[in-house]
Amino acid sequence: MARFPSAPIGHMPLEKGIFSKVWSRWFSKLGDSIGEIEEEQGLELFTPSRSADIERRIAELEARLESLPTPKDWGGNIRNLEAMLASEAFKERPAVKPEPRSSYLTIADGTDADTLKCTLTSVWNGAIIAETDNVAKNATTGTYWTLNAGGTRLTIELGNVLDCTAKIQGGTTGYYCLEGVTGGDITIDLRADVTSVDLTALADANTFLLKLDYKTTI
Repeated sequence: MARFPSAPIGHMPLEKGIFSKVWSRWFSKLGDSIGEIEEEQGLELFTPSRSADIERRIAELEARLESLPTPKDWGGNIRNLEAMLASEAFKERPAVKPEPRSSYLTIADGTDADTLKCTLTSVWNGAIIAETDNVAKNATTGTYWTLNAGGTRLTIELGNVLDCTAKIQGGTTGYYCLEGVTGGDITIDLRADVTSVDLTALADANTFLLKLDYKTTI
């Protein structure tokens, strides 16, 4: 009677089409052997429907194997194979896993007129930016702080932020925070109604604190 192929499936050559060829030959032999048993015992073990189902499963597996590199593709060099399997052409880019972070943003009156003094400290896995004085309007001060011409929007240029929520923790009342993310950077506006206020004017009277909860790509 026919026996299963001696080589484990994992060690069979991955030439395109070789899997179905090997198993087709085996099933042919199996069919002959089962036919002999059926004649002797008067049984019908290997029905056409069962045969068709097995062939369908082989075809599905063969289709999966078609997507694998063959020895001809990687030249028998395992390092070439590893490079192919890791390439963007072979697999989809893995989804970005957002990293949750929290920081406190402190905004105070700058030393120079119409400027801010800004600090970012970590609450949980958050960014840390040392106190930066004289954050001026219509300019980028230091590496991370940009204030627009009207002083109504402060941008923290982190570059990898996906989303952010901000809440005023103290130092001022009657305002709410309108936060956003642009190009991976956090933007902060404070409003009493529908109009953003000049942060430098607000900081003249108060040092205020905001809590930022945000997610980054790394």
